[in-house]
Amino acid sequence: MIPQARITTQATNLLNLLPAPNLNPASPNDPNFAASGSEALDSDQYDVRGDHYATDKLHYFGRYSLANFNKNSPPAFGIAGGPSLSGLNFAGKSDVRNQNGVGALTIRLAQRC
Repeated sequence: MIPQARITTQATNLLNLLPAPNLNPASPNDPNFAASGSEALDSDQYDVRGDHYATDKLHYFGRYSLANFNKNSPPAFGIAGGPSLSGLNFAGKSDVRNQNGVGALTIRLAQRC
């Protein structure tokens, strides 16, 4: 037990953010807090591709891919932080947009005999 006089104001402010124990442990080494919650993951993805055979020897294509991911995973201790509730080691919010573009041109040269 840390004497109250040795705890700084800053430490007290941080400790006040933590929730109170909500379990009755059988011994001092047992966990005394449990948390539960839900996690949200929304994703939208698509690919667009176009191919064109201009001649027997000339072919080109283009592709565009987009992927949006929005994740909200609240931490176990609310605004005080803590581990994630899902066990995926991520607590917080994430908004990601991945974009990719590809193009290619193929020219077939005359074959030698």
